[in-house]
Amino acid sequence: MSEPCKTFEPKLKFFGTMNGASGSHTNAFFCPDDETIVFLDMSLLNVYAADDLIRMMPNLRHYYMCITHNHYDHVSGIDKLAFDVRLYSPGSSLTIIVDERIREETVMHLETGGLRSLPGHYGGEVYELLSFDSYRSAYTFRDKSGKPLSRMVSPEWFVKTIPTSHSLRLSGASGFALNVDGSLIIYSGDTSQLSPYVEFLRDKIGDEQRNARNDPPIEFYLDVMARKGELHLSFSEVAEDLKCLLTSYPSMKLILMHYDEVGKLKQLIEKLMPASQGWPVYIAKPF
Repeated sequence: MSEPCKTFEPKLKFFGTMNGASGSHTNAFFCPDDETIVFLDMSLLNVYAADDLIRMMPNLRHYYMCITHNHYDHVSGIDKLAFDVRLYSPGSSLTIIVDERIREETVMHLETGGLRSLPGHYGGEVYELLSFDSYRSAYTFRDKSGKPLSRMVSPEWFVKTIPTSHSLRLSGASGFALNVDGSLIIYSGDTSQLSPYVEFLRDKIGDEQRNARNDPPIEFYLDVMARKGELHLSFSEVAEDLKCLLTSYPSMKLILMHYDEVGKLKQLIEKLMPASQGWPVYIAKPF
């Protein structure tokens, strides 16, 4: 295994990179082209930075939001962002993509926040919600009422949602598989399981018996904590599984996010998966 590239620039940019108890909530974004921006969750802590970003990009016409689950550090800023998109980019609206399991819960959250998708003085729809039904093959997306959509609405950068487990108090949680500039992006969201992402890779790319030279570049953004807990992965407990994953998919880079104690996490990385041994492990940083 070769030494990790020290100049590696992740495809995703982060507003914040830590957990909900911190002042740096994990929300990210990327721009597939000059007219499009895709947000991954949005906390009230980060929505003003997102507003500034939108104002600095006058060519934007298409706005997307991928929601992993409905905890406050991931959705508390979405209603404001949706209104601000309408304000700063007249004629545009925010398209929200969720896994089908959290569609009803997400609509309830948005409408509680005042987004009833009524024209009002903004004119037109404030947002559009699409849910991806990852368990059916007859159709891909539903609208916010649950009606299957026959038209093709999937943007080129979207691959699928990856259902996972996080909190029993939620109706569900999911990660996202994305295609960004030719790289396969796996974004875990908050998760207490590694297995859904391993299974996705096997289904999408193949198992250990494939020709790994044909693999696309892979960036795996993983929710991991320095301390142990029930709702998130503990780095020390999954380190051996991550070694197997990186060995099986040599084009993969691992980017850790939603962490609790960055100093402790760095110590664990150095102890369990040091860069000196060639492990391509990185810690996400705000842009």
